[in-house]
Amino acid sequence: MSVTEDQPTEPKNELVESYLRIRTAIGILAVLLPVVLFASQKLDAVIFAPSISEFYYTPMREVLVGTIGAIAVFLISYKGYPINEARAKGVWTERFLTDRRVSYWAAFGALGVAFFPTFTKIDIALGPDPLVYSFMSLKTAGQLHQVSAILFFGALAIFCLSNFRRGEEKCAKDEKENAFYLKCGWVLVACIIALIIIGAVIKFKIWPEFETLADNRHLIFWVEAVGLLTFAVAWLRKGQALTTVPAALRQLVGL
Repeated sequence: MSVTEDQPTEPKNELVESYLRIRTAIGILAVLLPVVLFASQKLDAVIFAPSISEFYYTPMREVLVGTIGAIAVFLISYKGYPINEARAKGVWTERFLTDRRVSYWAAFGALGVAFFPTFTKIDIALGPDPLVYSFMSLKTAGQLHQVSAILFFGALAIFCLSNFRRGEEKCAKDEKENAFYLKCGWVLVACIIALIIIGAVIKFKIWPEFETLADNRHLIFWVEAVGLLTFAVAWLRKGQALTTVPAALRQLVGL
């Protein structure tokens, strides 16, 4: 296997172990969020919301905000690897799309998703009202939520398409792993495009019956879930914990 920033020649030090554990923690949280929310609608007090974000208006509010907030904290803590000056001279992504910078983008996006409630038409409305409603309208908060979600998923796609695939000459195993991250990245891009298209069709009433169909089929929820699970699998693999979720949880105990 070739030598990359993720595979230093010296024995793994505590810094490298910390990176792997943070990646594992992020991946586990991203796996658990859609799974827990989907399971929660079996409870009498929780409805199956049309989207992951709309679980904010159910008794799962604390789980949703807490999990996304935890993901944001781990992303802020993730410094990643330094710039490879040799490659940065000829590859602009090495210079500008650093691990630190992209992880900050993802973290700010996640914080925006947690802080700004999305639009909703469901009947359940929990009190008290969010603090954000004291200085902005529901419409403005919903728009900022959408922008934050695109920033979050976009940064995660960049990790898969670029950052996770960096290195020197590749052996067969490295090429296979890079192809895996590339696929994950394009799935995330497809999810972003799908969410934008769904939102546009609903907003501009291009297909009047589509909104009801999307809500009944929980279309946005499933697209968001695919995006989160894809992101989770990529981070678990990069964190060397992609065996089973229980194995990843055992690794997380070392945090």
